[in-house]
Amino acid sequence: MAPAARTKKPAAKKPAAAKKPAAAKKPAAAKPAAKKPAAKKPAAAAAKPAGEPGAGEETYMEFVDEKSSKYWKITLDGETTSVNNGRIGAPMGQDQKPKVHDDAAAARKHYDKMIAAKLKKGYAHAEQP
Repeated sequence: MAPAARTKKPAAKKPAAAKKPAAAKKPAAAKPAAKKPAAKKPAAAAAKPAGEPGAGEETYMEFVDEKSSKYWKITLDGETTSVNNGRIGAPMGQDQKPKVHDDAAAARKHYDKMIAAKLKKGYAHAEQP
């Protein structure tokens, strides 16, 4: 005897969801009064370009071995230290966000600490191109 052919039962259709009646439109709310322009803050002192008097202190170091050729530069300007690093010969390096310290002494301590860490890793002082 041959097995009976199975027929698929049509899937039961779900009743269509009843649509909600359109809600009555609310009247447009009054727009809040325009905000007053914020008081202008005094312009921050422009960053002084490196190499100019009063621009702070800058240290440039390089690390070159058979696998890499890179530079690292730190600038101390009052209470702020800024770091830039990248590949030697590349058109532009990466700037890290400047770090603002509590006072000039803390900034100097951080500056010296970072230089010591790079010297420990094998970087050497060099002339900036």
